[in-house]
Amino acid sequence: MPIWVDGLDQFVSKYGFTEREARTLKCTAEHLIPESEGGRDVPDNIVAACWTCNMRRHRVGKPKTPDDYLRYVRHRIAQGKWHPYAATLDIKAAVIYPDHQPKYP
Repeated sequence: MPIWVDGLDQFVSKYGFTEREARTLKCTAEHLIPESEGGRDVPDNIVAACWTCNMRRHRVGKPKTPDDYLRYVRHRIAQGKWHPYAATLDIKAAVIYPDHQPKYP
């Protein structure tokens, strides 16, 4: 799934997303160990995550550990319930990437 940092208009134009869909895909820096728990701004502690994924991880008081969260994400993806626009994005990905096989009905 593509994500973006700068250039919302170009992203929308290139991939055919609505602005609302595209905003959920903005690239953010996700701290695996939160700064509030002593996590530092170092490459081993930061991963790229779309805005939606970053916000979901922190909805609860204490985020899951990176390994627990990975299992959670994989489970949600397998159920077709990960991203609010998963089906739309998957269909659009099939248009953009001819070899892509849609995972969501």
